[in-house]
Amino acid sequence: MQGGKKPALNSCLGKRNRTQDSIALLPNPKSRKTTNQDPQDYFLLGLESETNGDLSKAIYNWHLAASQGHERALLYLGICYKNGIGVARDQKKAFSSYLRIAQKGNPIMQYNIAMYYLSGIGVAKDKKKGLDWLLLGAQGGFAPAMLKLSQILEESDAQSSHTWALRTAKQGCAVLSEEKKDEIAFREAILSYSRASGREENTKSCLDWYRSGRKLLCLKMKDKEAWEMVEHKSSIQKTFETWCLLSSYYSYLIAAVNVARWECARLGAGGSITEAIKWYTFAANEGYAPAQFALGVLYWKGEGVKRDLETAIQWYQSASNFGHVRARYNMGVCYEFGNTVVKKDLAKARKFYTLAAQDGHEKAKLKLKELDEQEKQDKVDKMNPKPDSHHDDPVPNQEGGRNAT
Repeated sequence: MQGGKKPALNSCLGKRNRTQDSIALLPNPKSRKTTNQDPQDYFLLGLESETNGDLSKAIYNWHLAASQGHERALLYLGICYKNGIGVARDQKKAFSSYLRIAQKGNPIMQYNIAMYYLSGIGVAKDKKKGLDWLLLGAQGGFAPAMLKLSQILEESDAQSSHTWALRTAKQGCAVLSEEKKDEIAFREAILSYSRASGREENTKSCLDWYRSGRKLLCLKMKDKEAWEMVEHKSSIQKTFETWCLLSSYYSYLIAAVNVARWECARLGAGGSITEAIKWYTFAANEGYAPAQFALGVLYWKGEGVKRDLETAIQWYQSASNFGHVRARYNMGVCYEFGNTVVKKDLAKARKFYTLAAQDGHEKAKLKLKELDEQEKQDKVDKMNPKPDSHHDDPVPNQEGGRNAT
C-alpha cells in the first residue's frame, strides 16, 4: 500500500510478523492464472480442488508446491497428515512438513516442532531439542510457546517461569484490550472449527459460549485486501487459524492466573495481593472459570478486598456455570446453610453437590450422603411426632431450678 500507513492487523499475535503470514487469509484461486512451474499456482490448484471436494487432487498439487518450498502448501500437508485429512494419519510426515516451515523462523511451527520432540510423537523424544525449539517459538511471540516454557521452567527456575508467564499475560491484556473485536467473524470461525474437527456436537456449545457474552478473539483482520476473499478461504486454513486464536486466547488466561497465584504464594516475600487480584480479574472478566473461582474465594474471605459475600457468590455462580467443580461445591454449601445473600434451600444445595460429585468431588459426595440421612430422619420425625416437651412442665426460674420458688 503506497502513499499511506498500512492498517495494523487485529490478531492474537499483535503486530504483523512471520507468524501473521502463516495464518493470513488466502486470495481467490480464480483470480490467478496457472502455469505448470510456479509453486503458488500448484498451491492454488490444490486449494481449488479442496474447495470442490477433491482432497486427493488437492494433496497432489500441494505436494508439487511443497517440493519447491511453498510454506502454505507445507502447512496444509502437515495438517492433513497430522489429522488424517484425505490421507492416512502419519505423524512423521506431518513433523517433516512442519519442520521445514519452522526452520524458516515461523514461531507457530517452532512451537509445534517443540511439542513433537517433547512428546516423542512422530520423532524420537528429545527434551533438549524440544526446549530449544520452544524457546524459539516463545521468543517469536507465540503465546502457547511462552506459556508452555513457563510451565516447564516452574520447578527448575521459578523466576524465569514467572517472567514468561507475566510476558504472556501482558501480551494477552494488550491484545484483548484492542478495539472492539469482530464477533461475527469469530463465531463463523469457531463453528467451522468444530465441524472441520469432526465434532458437530460441539457446535451448540460453541454458540452457547458465544452468546454467553465472553469476549472472544476476533478472526477478521483490518487488512481489507486479505479479508475481501474470506468466502474462498480453505476449511483447513480455517481450522488452523481458529486453533491459533483459541490456543493463544487460553494461553493468555492461564498465564494470567499463574501470575496471580505466583503473587499470592509470595505474600510477605515480595508478592502483591493487589497484583494478584488484577490478573485474576482480567482472566475472570474473560470468562475463565478458575479465575472466577479464585476471586470468589478472595471476596468471601476478604483477602486484599473488602469482604463481600454477594460478589463472592456471583463469581462462584459464574464459575459453576462454566463447570468449575469447587465453585459448584461452594454454591452447595451456601444453599445448605444459607447466609445474608441466599436463603437456605436444600434442593438447590443438592443440585450443586450432585454436579460437583459427578466430577469426582469427594466432599460433595459426603454432603449428598448427609442430606440423604437428614431427609430420612425428617421423614421419621414426621411419622412419629414427639409430644410437646414442655406441656405441663413448669417453667424454670433464672437459676434453672425446676422446684425453685
